[in-house]
Amino acid sequence: MIAPSVAQDPDRLTAPPGGDAYVDAWTRTELPALNLAILAGTTSPGVLVRRLNEEVLPWLPAPATLTPEQARRVLLLVGLWGSSVVRHFAEHGLQGPPGNGPLDLLRARGGGRFLELANALAERTGTGHPPRDGYVSTVHWNVPPVEVIWHGELLGSIDSAFDDGELRTFTGLRGEREFLLLLKRAEAAEAAANRLLEPLWNSEIALDSPEWCRRALLAADMLRVVHALNCEFREREGAAALDAGTFIDVIRQFAVSWRGNDLPPSGAQDHEWLLRDLILGIDLPGYELHVRRQFPAMTDHQRDLLKPALGRDPLPAIVIRECGSSASLLEQMSDAQLARLVTNRPALAACFLVARANAQVTSSHLGLTKKLLFNPMRAREAADTARRWAVSNGAGATGIPERQLELLTASRKRHALRPLARVNTTRLRALAGFEQETAIDKGELDQIVRVTSVSR
Repeated sequence: MIAPSVAQDPDRLTAPPGGDAYVDAWTRTELPALNLAILAGTTSPGVLVRRLNEEVLPWLPAPATLTPEQARRVLLLVGLWGSSVVRHFAEHGLQGPPGNGPLDLLRARGGGRFLELANALAERTGTGHPPRDGYVSTVHWNVPPVEVIWHGELLGSIDSAFDDGELRTFTGLRGEREFLLLLKRAEAAEAAANRLLEPLWNSEIALDSPEWCRRALLAADMLRVVHALNCEFREREGAAALDAGTFIDVIRQFAVSWRGNDLPPSGAQDHEWLLRDLILGIDLPGYELHVRRQFPAMTDHQRDLLKPALGRDPLPAIVIRECGSSASLLEQMSDAQLARLVTNRPALAACFLVARANAQVTSSHLGLTKKLLFNPMRAREAADTARRWAVSNGAGATGIPERQLELLTASRKRHALRPLARVNTTRLRALAGFEQETAIDKGELDQIVRVTSVSR
């Protein structure tokens, strides 16, 4: 891409044809090349700052002139620029102006401060998004639309802020692109499961209605799809695989804090995952505080969805109570008594199958995290090849260490319906009058969770 010539007076600049389209094209082509060159040591972080100041920021439309939809797109771009600068300066031990960070080296049109630009853009979106890149902008707004199709039925979708089928990334590497696609595809299936479960949790459908069990079993299928997506991604080989070195050394290091206690993008901010934990229950003290800690990284809509869910009884507890039993009674029942119970109360079996599928999802997520982060870091430390990073690799981007992830995984398995695991799953489904479960064909995942055409 050839940048326009920059005049001395930025207030008199005329943006090139396309305006925000120009800065978007620059971000898709020039930014990845610059980031890779800096990582390879063939250019310096200062070159990135200079080119942003000369080739991009002067041509950025004023936030007040943008529609909310345009502001969402531009905020993503600004977030990618900001995190690139902060990451490279941190790794090179470089400082910004005295008393300030490296982002103060970036100048918005007319000499304005970069952070003020980010604040204005975030406000213009009308979403409550933080003034930087976040999980929402990086995944929801960035990745092409996703649809969830199950046996010909549309169960859910997540739109995009862009309509060109392209991805905006830090590096352009296929591993980074595939990782973003995984996050959105998994969340789309999670969202479908949650929309199916919410009417059950809200007691909008009678427990003895066939519709209750139908929705619960569909939700379990959606979570099995998420599990299959995680496993398929973990098992990939060749060009489509994300290797641990690329994840640790390249992609993860862009999840930097800009200033103070802001929250970088992280899968921990997946509000559908958090909502599912609240719906199904998680046996871990302080979990609601963990949910609230993610609020600053979310949109108003996501916070409004989660706040009413805090403090409520989880679905398994509600189902057990409405069936006239209790968790302690289930623990004391014999296998034969449990079999008779699910025969008379199939909703118990349906809810158990959802909780079981949720435990499978969290196990596959932990396995993926261990493969890409924790196991390789232990090997590096043992071989004395660890190094200093812009982002610590001893925990997740939001500070969740491996031990905490293991506790979270175990906690999701300690649901109130776990005594039903003593009944063989095939027999359980037969007793409840359900069709037998069929395995998810990983070769069909692209048809189940469909992504609008995206170049890879």
